Amino acid sequence: SAFKRLSHIPQLSTFGRGFGSASYGVSKLLYAAEFSDLPDDRFQAALRRAMAQLVDRGQPPNPSQPKFPGVAAQLLPGSPKEGGFGALPWQEHIRARHAWWGAFFVTAPVDTDIPWVRIGRAYLAADPDHPGLDRCCWWGPLAVFDIDKDTQRPPPIRRMIAGLQAMGPVRDVMSPATSHREYLQRRQQNHQ
Repeated sequence: SAFKRLSHIPQLSTFGRGFGSASYGVSKLLYAAEFSDLPDDRFQAALRRAMAQLVDRGQPPNPSQPKFPGVAAQLLPGSPKEGGFGALPWQEHIRARHAWWGAFFVTAPVDTDIPWVRIGRAYLAADPDHPGLDRCCWWGPLAVFDIDKDTQRPPPIRRMIAGLQAMGPVRDVMSPATSHREYLQRRQQNHQ
């Protein structure tokens, strides 16, 4: 595996192993997961453990003589400039990719000629098991923010909805009548 190969490069620092795990170690997983669901809990736990062993201790997955951790696993992801060790927060990255596709889905023009967007919107508007989705006729595709999570929808729609909902509730951050100066003043007050 990529983690095993990276663990055998003695010149890599903790930061080098972090960046290596982010770019080389999980790249195929990230591409596949963009178009599928998150891996199951057991796989996620195994990947987190393997990443921590590599980045923190320089060990391959399932080492014969494991070492005690020096840095807590939750501190490994993130840029060194921000206090991390270069490991990629891959779960958040996958959710962000799902959200990106969801944002594309809800912001495409009404008369789009993209087949999967038209099919998905028609499905949501006509879903007989969820009569509350008739809001799609009024709100348009933004109604996906208000849909309950369930497992009955097709996986692509389920992933996009989960990705968008993971970003948090939609809120009006600036009304059209608000001036840029008022916006900056509010922003400064909120950060104090």
